[in-house]
Amino acid sequence: KIKKEVYGFLWYPYVDSDSDKAESYLQYPYLTTLAYAGLVLKKEGNINKNNAPYQVWQSQRLKKILTDAKAEGVKIHPRIATFDSDNVNFLLETPKRRQKAVLSIIEEIRNAPVAIDGVNIDFEPVPSRSRDEFTDFIKSLRAEMDKINPDLEIVIDTFSSTAISEGGFDLEALTPYVNGFFVMSFTLVDQDIAEKAGSLNPYKSLNKVADNYLNKVPSDKIILGFPFYTARWNTEDN
Repeated sequence: KIKKEVYGFLWYPYVDSDSDKAESYLQYPYLTTLAYAGLVLKKEGNINKNNAPYQVWQSQRLKKILTDAKAEGVKIHPRIATFDSDNVNFLLETPKRRQKAVLSIIEEIRNAPVAIDGVNIDFEPVPSRSRDEFTDFIKSLRAEMDKINPDLEIVIDTFSSTAISEGGFDLEALTPYVNGFFVMSFTLVDQDIAEKAGSLNPYKSLNKVADNYLNKVPSDKIILGFPFYTARWNTEDN
């Protein structure tokens, strides 16, 4: 039995493609949570329902995958994402747009293809000037989710440097309202300046990231993200 959180992302192209058979390689016994990646939150505060990720979200194929996962005891979180700092700032800067975003997420929770267990919030990046507004957004989201079910979870995606630079994420202020921080420690080595080819996430670097977070966040709310992919390194002789 898994004793720690094992949080995996299912990217929509792997469900949308006939050549990729997500059903055949998802290993439910080794997961605690499956996050569908995912839904896109527009800067105006509404979910984009006219793109491929949303069509997959509504598909029977994904519904079958999520149903099978839940039958194995795996929790389901849709990832709600907004990219580009200007878009994130625009979304967060007014209470009206923040509330619209909260209600858009609540609508998806209520109308999800299966009974979901929480949401993953992926705003990349949250600019420093939006720090307090992001915290207010999460507080409001928590309050609305509690009205449905207090057991619904919120996991926020953060960066490996967040615990020392923080930027738009006020970790200590957010902690009471979230169930976890998914630390995107995906590329801790810069290929452009590294002198040698090697791991993108050396153990020593990951340890440092974990220690930095432990100084700010309870250990049971830290989910350390690993990249299960490789990189091609350019060599001097090609």
